[in-house]
Amino acid sequence: MKSSIALFISILLTIPTYSSKFTNPDAILGVWQIGSGKANVHIKKSGNTYYGQIVWLKVP
Repeated sequence: MKSSIALFISILLTIPTYSSKFTNPDAILGVWQIGSGKANVHIKKSGNTYYGQIVWLKVP
């Protein structure tokens, strides 16, 4: 479970880096629910670095 969430966060944070379609990279900031609905992740920015923090798990 934790590894799948870590993988999701890694993919989420790498997509804006490699895609020129994103004109506003800060659009990913906020709380997001992963596709399965089993977790919510808060994406925040500090300087030029984005961080993801798990803020809710359906089953801890």
